[in-house]
Amino acid sequence: MQYKAKLLLVTACLFVALMLSVAIGSVFVPLGNIINIIYSHLFGNSAPQTDEYDAIIWFVRLPRALTAAFAGAALAAAGAFMQGIFRNPMADPGIIGVSSGASLGAVISVALGLPAISIFLMPLTSATGALLAALFVITIARKNGQLPALRLLLSGVATGMFFGAITYMILLAISGDKVKQFMFWTTGNFNSAVWVNVWMVAIPTVFLLVLTAPWLRDLNLLLTGDSQARALGINPNRSRFSFMIAASIIAASAVCVGGSISFIGLIVPHIARRFVGADFRRVLPLVTIGGATLLLICDLIARTLLNDVSVGIVTSLIGVPYFIVLLRKS
Repeated sequence: MQYKAKLLLVTACLFVALMLSVAIGSVFVPLGNIINIIYSHLFGNSAPQTDEYDAIIWFVRLPRALTAAFAGAALAAAGAFMQGIFRNPMADPGIIGVSSGASLGAVISVALGLPAISIFLMPLTSATGALLAALFVITIARKNGQLPALRLLLSGVATGMFFGAITYMILLAISGDKVKQFMFWTTGNFNSAVWVNVWMVAIPTVFLLVLTAPWLRDLNLLLTGDSQARALGINPNRSRFSFMIAASIIAASAVCVGGSISFIGLIVPHIARRFVGADFRRVLPLVTIGGATLLLICDLIARTLLNDVSVGIVTSLIGVPYFIVLLRKS
């Protein structure tokens, strides 16, 4: 099958997953009603807004579905960047401490009672923690202007453990209700998603994916090793730094709207490479669409078949067996 056909097939799967996610719930909404409601809001035709399903679709299910889709695309793209930077198919955003930094930001927010002030403060503090963790890793790993992959990896492990220790120290000091609130966030969910959440993840993700698209060849060259990459005309340290920052911001945008969701950034890039090879110019479009589709399906399963459990539980149930198989084969 040609690359364009594969891309078209995955896009069709994304559309189907999006429509199912919007249609299925405690009340089933026919496809015709969904299309009419979306059309009326986008193009100002007020007549279909009298539809009895209007509030359910436009203010509840569609923002949740789009937030999940963009978060899945962000996590998968960040995972692909990380696997290219580290030349390791088992790398994901958590490997550089992004998840630990986000958890620390979230638990600080809970401890200070910020979610009671505004629903947006906890996502913002978690995103800030994720970005600070990434910058901390880069600062530790840099030496004499060099940024080797191995130093980044070891710095990420150390940073994750350090931030995790602080997180658990804070958890021991706060009340039981706040611990439950934090634990609910750590499993990942989109129950409170509104249109603002869509823009919080969509804008940085789309912007950075478009911005980095012309330099995906550099990410391909990093796979050949630093010496070969220099011989082919790129600065591996500068490229690694740029993609690290981009991946961290993209991952942080997903974390801030959905909490800590694991394995999307690990398994989707690996599956995509099996279909289209290792060229990131072909992998990244497939990865973003595939990540969006997979997280939409997981969220739909969590919301319907599993009685509204956290989506992070579903991704872990799928991701852990796949990770074990990948580990045994690698």
